[in-house]
Amino acid sequence: MKKLAKLLSATIGLSLMMWSCESDPVYEWDEESRINEYVTWIDNNICCQMVDQLDFLFQASAYRDSLLVGGDTDVVLRRQFSNPHFKPVTFNAQGEIATYQCVMDEVEIVHNGISLDQDGAVWKAYGRMDRFWTEVHQQPATEYCQFTVSRENGRYTLSGGMIHNGSFQEFFTMSNFNNLHFTTSIAEVQICTDFDNNIHEIKQTLRYCFDGEMMAVCAGRIDYDSQPRPDVYLDLDGLTGHNSKEYIDGIPVFGAPYFNAGRTVATLTNGVNDIIWKIAIDYSQGGFNYEKIEE
Repeated sequence: MKKLAKLLSATIGLSLMMWSCESDPVYEWDEESRINEYVTWIDNNICCQMVDQLDFLFQASAYRDSLLVGGDTDVVLRRQFSNPHFKPVTFNAQGEIATYQCVMDEVEIVHNGISLDQDGAVWKAYGRMDRFWTEVHQQPATEYCQFTVSRENGRYTLSGGMIHNGSFQEFFTMSNFNNLHFTTSIAEVQICTDFDNNIHEIKQTLRYCFDGEMMAVCAGRIDYDSQPRPDVYLDLDGLTGHNSKEYIDGIPVFGAPYFNAGRTVATLTNGVNDIIWKIAIDYSQGGFNYEKIEE
């Protein structure tokens, strides 16, 4: 019953977010409310989704590793690619995962034949997202991106960019990585693989520690008072976390925070390098705390 309540809560929350996207309040937000909304957007739609998208790529590599040694590939599919709301994965001629759906509608994988667990690996992900809203503000019907994860001396480099999107948001966010590096360690979360029979198992996932810079751009709104969304420059300093969500039959239950260490400084500009706000987000105290930095 507790699991069902969580699942219903997540579903109701999604419905409320969908409703909020369709109904524009007429009031204007004060500065504090807008800053809080931007910080939440940076945490949920950019940083957490960066973890989510990396998880899919690393689990695709784990599937290939298991395939090569005759291991249990089904367990990889179950722990990462079993969300019934996503399209099933497709496989290439070698039996490896070739495409999958995540935040984006489709991601295609190309790699150099070296596992992401080993130095020398270079894995590229080519993403596509189709607009599900009517075309507005001259935005194209389809967006594309490409990001690369490479490893040398046990350290990963993330280059290129990702498409990010919230729950049925009208505008996509595009991120670009600049000198962004990370290391990984193992984290464990509990998942429910059979809700009817209350069967649980421990899922091993990756904990990431990020250092470096990235930028996020979207030509749209984040609030509802017709304010243009600024460009966001992020400086990640030891930002550490993992996908901590519990899953019930492949469906995520939202609410658990991802990050528990590190700091992010977000500089928001108006597109011509005029700074609107500079915000320090600290994750070291549990959850995130933030403050506006006065220039």
